[in-house]
Amino acid sequence: MLFFKNLPPKQQVIASITLLLLLYILAYQFAFKKTIQDYSTLTQQKEMLAIAQDAPQRIQQYQIQLQQLDATISAMSYDRAQLFEAVNTFCEEHQLALDNFSSEHRKAIDKLDWITNPITVSGSYWEITQLCYYMEQEEHFGHIASVDYQLEKDLRTKKKKLTGTIYVQNVASSQ
Repeated sequence: MLFFKNLPPKQQVIASITLLLLLYILAYQFAFKKTIQDYSTLTQQKEMLAIAQDAPQRIQQYQIQLQQLDATISAMSYDRAQLFEAVNTFCEEHQLALDNFSSEHRKAIDKLDWITNPITVSGSYWEITQLCYYMEQEEHFGHIASVDYQLEKDLRTKKKKLTGTIYVQNVASSQ
């Protein structure tokens, strides 16, 4: 403390603050830093332990979900004629015109057949969207992979009409 007595009061304050900062940095490096790191490690390990304890229940839930999905997939059998009949009936009931029911495209990948059916209808946006919902969510005919909307002008009537090409995909096991 003799060192401080020889300094003017303003420099004594600056030297004290500098010494306190140096003391804080040393204390942090040798004591606080390791404690903070250990605390964060402990918190992470507690979270991991909680997750690990829930693992058997989560595995059981995933197995149940997997069984439900398998049952849904096996119940969804692909039938092109049934798809055509449902689309045609829906179009008649909802003022849509079935313009094209193209041939299906098949692609085999890893013992599975990916079947894509392009269906072209014309009518209002709302009705075309309802048809997509009906095919995918209500009747489960497959997955709607894409819908391509096009506004075309009819050259004979000079009126605009909206057409939508709906791509319905199914997966079947190849044998």
